[in-house]
Amino acid sequence: LTKQQTFPTVFSGKKVFQSVLPNAQFQYKFDKKNNLRINYRSNNTPPTIDQLQDVINNSNSLQLSTGNPELKQNFQNNLSIRYSGVNTEKSTSTFILLGGTYTENYIGNNTIIANSDTTVFGNVFLPNGSQISRPENLSNYYNLRFFCNYSFAVKKIKTNVNVNAGLNYNNIPALINNKVNYSNTTA
Repeated sequence: LTKQQTFPTVFSGKKVFQSVLPNAQFQYKFDKKNNLRINYRSNNTPPTIDQLQDVINNSNSLQLSTGNPELKQNFQNNLSIRYSGVNTEKSTSTFILLGGTYTENYIGNNTIIANSDTTVFGNVFLPNGSQISRPENLSNYYNLRFFCNYSFAVKKIKTNVNVNAGLNYNNIPALINNKVNYSNTTA
């Protein structure tokens, strides 16, 4: 990323992100109708230029935001285990998926809410009752997923019925007044 800034101060900079992204896949066939697959995949996302720019957005004077030029790119580790099986004699099929993601250097928000007039992030004046948000690299972001499907034939009406169940859990970190908070979501 290359940055040329002319306002409020003249600044130019360049940021280079490089990664080695390992991936692996394993498949085991119990027989022609039942198999297990395990996949590991890594990827990352660099911060956007808006997240890196150290410029105050003051379009709302009570809710300021700024970038963070020290951000690192995140690194996601994704693991999934999948089983699928078919029973042709009974006309049934089963599919089960268990997966998860763990992200290092997750880019979350650091929100500071001023309880009194204060200066934050070096030189930003924050009046009482206002707040400022800035992206930060945080740890302990993870996501867990479970999904299963069972399919069977109903011969009397010549159709198949699919029964699905799923579960998703997210743990998302953020900073509020420099204290780590987690948003936990289950669906």
